[in-house]
Amino acid sequence: MEARKKQLRVMQIASHGTNVGDGANITGFQKVFKEDFSDYEVKFINEEIMDYKPHIGEKDFNSEQFISYANSVDLIIIGGGGFFSAFKRFVNTACHADFTIDTLDKIYTPIVYYALGYAVYYNQPYFNGNALEMLLEYSRNRKNMMISLRNDGSFKRMHERISDKSLMENVDVIPDCGFYVPVSDYHHPELEPNKTNIIIQLAGDKLEYRFKEQVNFLSRVKRKLFGIENARNQKIFLQRMADVIVELSKNKDVNFIVAPHIFHDLGIAYKLISLLPLSVTRHQLNVSNILRGCDGARYFFDLYRKSDLVIGARFHANVCAIGLGTPVVGLVSHDQLDGLYDELGLDTYCSVNDQMCGEQITKLANGLLSCAQNQEILEKLRGKTKAFHGKIEKMLKV
Repeated sequence: MEARKKQLRVMQIASHGTNVGDGANITGFQKVFKEDFSDYEVKFINEEIMDYKPHIGEKDFNSEQFISYANSVDLIIIGGGGFFSAFKRFVNTACHADFTIDTLDKIYTPIVYYALGYAVYYNQPYFNGNALEMLLEYSRNRKNMMISLRNDGSFKRMHERISDKSLMENVDVIPDCGFYVPVSDYHHPELEPNKTNIIIQLAGDKLEYRFKEQVNFLSRVKRKLFGIENARNQKIFLQRMADVIVELSKNKDVNFIVAPHIFHDLGIAYKLISLLPLSVTRHQLNVSNILRGCDGARYFFDLYRKSDLVIGARFHANVCAIGLGTPVVGLVSHDQLDGLYDELGLDTYCSVNDQMCGEQITKLANGLLSCAQNQEILEKLRGKTKAFHGKIEKMLKV
């Protein structure tokens, strides 16, 4: 008779129902975690971070009710996602799951901050350095807690921002689990059979930072009160991107799919489409739908799997394309993206603020359409994830 597996109840605190990129991350994590903990009967408890303060919900991470709940499970996973952000409101430990140190003292369950992103632009104000250092110090002195950052240059950026560099000696760098996103086979009307299908994915949030516009007190007031953003560099890039699409569209067998991930992406997508000639918009262009969360990820990223090329700005547009074996040109408008490519040893990206980005995108696109994705990279990433899961299992047995 087969021995009964030991149950492992894992609470994952994450954004389960919002950004489809987070959905890819979560489903990828739960897939590979179960694979690597096959000796256990793993049960995931999905705890939605947006239901808590200081997000949009009324639940409280620092309540006795949550502490009791946390102590009823075997493992707490925080993430993934860019949970070390620049938002001022995370005052306790600088994380979107903003526990106080007193709360952490009362939670006896092992805690893993899993592949979190330090999602702060180089030129963006950061207010919670002291709280972050407090968390790093606390983790260093606690045996059943681990902090890990995702492989997007977060370690380097965080290291530069904190005063006590030694606090990061025990911080691991591991792959974002969007590389392992599971997809299901669906029909996608955006795809056109017997054509070269190219996804165009632009990021429409934090545009002044992404395009290195002039950001000062007056620009912040204009944006907040009147919705007016500095957009000179953005307009220059969009015209260059439109020129790229026109150049690639000279091959009539090309079909473009604009793929917004979140609602913010609709605005910049429309600006790009408005610059294209009717010959492209009427005959060679489709726009995909916007989906949310884990269920949406299985459908949405199947579109990426079945496309021939992705030209993408969002982090998970690149991560998921690489994981699914689809060639991708990275459009760097956030430091995390060139950080990702540097850590992977790939050079198929360009900055949206580079004067030559139009020519670079066209050259990279044409080159990638004729080559296969490097499977060796994926095998190395999977090995790193498996090794980190080994550290978690060892911690659970202490």
